[in-house]
Amino acid sequence: MKALQELIDGFRRGPRDVVGIDIGSSAVKAVRLRSSGDGISVVATAILPPNNGEALNLPSKVKARHAALTFTGPSAIVKLLSFPGQFDETAEGKVVDNMGLDDPDLYRISYKIISEGQARGEARVLTVTWPEEEAA
Repeated sequence: MKALQELIDGFRRGPRDVVGIDIGSSAVKAVRLRSSGDGISVVATAILPPNNGEALNLPSKVKARHAALTFTGPSAIVKLLSFPGQFDETAEGKVVDNMGLDDPDLYRISYKIISEGQARGEARVLTVTWPEEEAA
């Protein structure tokens, strides 16, 4: 039974090999990170010419099984919100309300719970919005 639980826990572990890609107007920057028992280390980096909407061809040294994309843009909104108590369905509905958007249907909205909160504490939620028009 213990071996089965260790196997299940192994599947729940986050990715160990990730490439972070920053798509900017002047260049595409990529960094490959690998996690091990000693911590996180930089494996390789690359700076490529601007993408211009074409397929992105990364050098093999920065390719990984998982990727995290970033972008820079004045239209993106990032906020760290706090909600009293534990984060539940009620608080989830308030995420969009607290973003301060005129028309939320025109945005892609995502969030990640940073801390759950307790009865007397507060839940902290990192939110990101990006105009749907730019995302398309």
